[in-house]
This record gives sequence, structure tokens and C-alpha cells, in this order.
Amino acid sequence: MSGRARNLTRRLPDKPGAFLVGLYALSLGCREASLALRLRRRGLTAEGTVVENVRCTGASGPSWAPVIAFTDCAGNRVEFTPSMRGTGMGISTGRTVEVIYLPESSPDARVNTWQHLLLPSLVAMFAGLALVAFAVLFVAL
Repeated sequence: MSGRARNLTRRLPDKPGAFLVGLYALSLGCREASLALRLRRRGLTAEGTVVENVRCTGASGPSWAPVIAFTDCAGNRVEFTPSMRGTGMGISTGRTVEVIYLPESSPDARVNTWQHLLLPSLVAMFAGLALVAFAVLFVAL
């Protein structure tokens, strides 16, 4: 084993956190992308209404998250909050939106826009790749 490779393996256990968090974020992004693909292939659409906006506090400060209610194909009332929040993602109370959901898993519903379907997976995958690249480069130096 070369000196550089031996040095890399000796230093690798020092910084596994960023690497593992990056892999976790990548797996979350893949899960979200898989769900979005299943929703596009087999999902049913319904008309949902924003019944309220609830205040959420996060690392970047307080924000508002819409609570959307719709009736699924079995006649059940389902409420959900979109996972994607932030500037430009808010939906005003009383607004009607198209919702897409799987019949067997109504609570996993999403607002049927590309931002709400694809942005969560893209953000998670980008963050995961950045963390993995940082961990690999930081440990290699």
C-alpha cells in the first residue's frame, strides 16, 4: 500500500460524520425521487384546498407551512403539509391546488407542481453529494 493510501486510511475514521450524513442525504433524495416517479406513474389527482398556514420554526428562522386538505378516492379526508418550504413555495389560505397521491398511501401526497415533486429530491441529492465530496477531499488532503 502506498504512503498516500495508508495516510488516507489512517485519517478516514477522523471525519466520517460528513461522509455518513452525505450518504444519508443522498438516500433521502433518492427516496423522494422514487416517490415522485411513482406518483407520476400511478398517482391519482384530486383537488385540494389550503385550510390554514401554520408557523414553523427552523434553523433559518420562522416560516409558514400550508396545510392542504383533500378527499381521496375512498372518500377519506386527508390533510398534509408539503415538505418543501421557503421563498416562493408558500400557498395562501383558501387557495385550491392540484394534489397527487398514491391510493394506498394518501398521507404521502404532494402538490402536483414540479417544485413540490422534484425540488426536495434535488436539494437533498445536491447536499448529499456536496457533503460526500467535502468529506472525501478533506480527508484526502
